[in-house]
Amino acid sequence: MVAKAPEPEADIDALAGSALFKKSPGLRNLLLYLWERRGQSISEYAIGVEALGRRPEFDPRGDATVRVSISRLRQKLREYYESEGREAVVRVEIPVGRHEIQVVAGEPPPVPEVTSPRQPLLLGLTAVALLLVVAVSYLFIQNRRLQAHAVQASPAALPALWKHFLGPAQSATIVFPTPAFFNFEASRMSVRVTQIPEWRDFEKSDPLRSLTKQFGPYQPNQTYSVASDTRAIGLLAPYLVSHGIDLKVESTASLPAAASPPGLLILLGIPHTNPRMNAFLDTAQFKTDGGLAVIENPNPKADERSVYRREVFGRVREVHLGLILARHDRAKGTRTLILASTQAHGIAFLLTSPGGLQRLMSMLPADIPDQFDVVVEAELNGATLLDVRPLTWRAGK
Repeated sequence: MVAKAPEPEADIDALAGSALFKKSPGLRNLLLYLWERRGQSISEYAIGVEALGRRPEFDPRGDATVRVSISRLRQKLREYYESEGREAVVRVEIPVGRHEIQVVAGEPPPVPEVTSPRQPLLLGLTAVALLLVVAVSYLFIQNRRLQAHAVQASPAALPALWKHFLGPAQSATIVFPTPAFFNFEASRMSVRVTQIPEWRDFEKSDPLRSLTKQFGPYQPNQTYSVASDTRAIGLLAPYLVSHGIDLKVESTASLPAAASPPGLLILLGIPHTNPRMNAFLDTAQFKTDGGLAVIENPNPKADERSVYRREVFGRVREVHLGLILARHDRAKGTRTLILASTQAHGIAFLLTSPGGLQRLMSMLPADIPDQFDVVVEAELNGATLLDVRPLTWRAGK
């Protein structure tokens, strides 16, 4: 008799009644609320008022209670399936950037070993099993090779937006910032001036020249990278490679300013750290300062703001701004993708997650223009990314 996989209802009963969720009644109530409404479209306001007990005047735009609670529930589910629920056949998940529950098939529990007193038969079966393992392993390796070849040979595996970014090219280069620091060894002091992204621009800074007179000669250091940019690479690189893209990763210090790598050029950072993007930002339909704390919308539509600002709520919750600029210069045959933000990993998540790409594609027209600009905001609670939202877009000139 073959045992049937447990039904989702039985799974949610076991999940909600687990010791882990008994210790967190608030998250348990939120879990059951979302479960009862799975498959429905639920607003943050409804979750806040109906599940979390917020007052009727609750405004999710200025209060991150729902997003923080969903993030904690997502983590609690992960802990459950790593401990009490590790043998569950049906699992409950909440995709990042969403607040709807999904039911997915989990990994089946391991099959227990069966011993037998009949040693000759056991040895024979063991030999056969070893041969099967070798054969299956060989087929698995060959299959992976064929799959890898198929991915490399078939750009159709790429989402439509990335096809648009890359064009016919199957190669890309990510350029991340390595801001310049100036080490004054005699005084054991290291200095960075945000307006001086390259050590070669030392003479443009009066404060740095003054420090040289006071503390003696300096040693340039461009080995530091911004954590958010590093995390962005951690999202973009495996995503592009898994889709068969020939990828290179360069720093602003290692790639000459005049160099023009083949394929798609992806620039990370902000103007203060990656000066390569300055010329592109000068042509953007939205205007910003060097740190992207403010983005101006010169010609707002009826439902748009004229100014977007970086916001800080309390000690740890912040909303950061960003710009996505897609550029295709047909005359020069170059393609460039600028991901400008102090939290570039938020934009990278938007561009590498199915939900994020769907959000962008629903905003852009079916016939995507060669050049376009998108304003994005990333909401964080400390180092935890809560949500990334495209706000508005314009076709480039």
